[in-house]
Amino acid sequence: VRGPISAENANDPEWIDGVDDSIGISLSEVGTATLSNVQVDGMAWAGVVSDDSGLQAEGLSIRNTLGYGVILQGGTSGFTALEIADTYQGLRGAPSIAFAARDAVWSADGFTLERSERYGIVSQAGSVTIDDLTAQTGGDAALWVGGANTLQLGGENTIDDMRFAGAVVVDSQAVDIRNLVVSNIGLSTRNIGAGGLFAMLALGDGVHL
Repeated sequence: VRGPISAENANDPEWIDGVDDSIGISLSEVGTATLSNVQVDGMAWAGVVSDDSGLQAEGLSIRNTLGYGVILQGGTSGFTALEIADTYQGLRGAPSIAFAARDAVWSADGFTLERSERYGIVSQAGSVTIDDLTAQTGGDAALWVGGANTLQLGGENTIDDMRFAGAVVVDSQAVDIRNLVVSNIGLSTRNIGAGGLFAMLALGDGVHL
């Protein structure tokens, strides 16, 4: 599945509004969907979107996406040998996310994440199981999990050359992180404060809990 986005044109103003070829594969309330050795390249909004569906994917490769590589909204999904590379933010203002999940139960066995202009994985609520994560080069955290029932990170995991933090986990239960090597995390400046008092803080953590 191919669309119009590439490294050369990802920052063009023409992509700010909606365009054709926005989503590579879209599922909505599908009981079971199986993807095997599928390549999605150059989508202008998202590579794969699964809404309240049961998605099973093996050998899925998503590249050159403007916005999101994968979006999961509810449902139960499993990935084997998942690759997401070159996720761009462009000029829309909203941060890009290579893999975004909300209220989903999902797992990945072998997840390679490369060159995400902003966030790598952002998962809110639901449950997360990842074995063998390799995250390389991004503009923000490689893994951000919030409000999860469970988070299990196992196998052999490496995070390198990100910003702000390698992994961030907040307001989550049953967190189990094993065999994780984090290196080369650059500083990122954020506004913090409350009650009218604000300050700029530069952070560069390995794992932030």
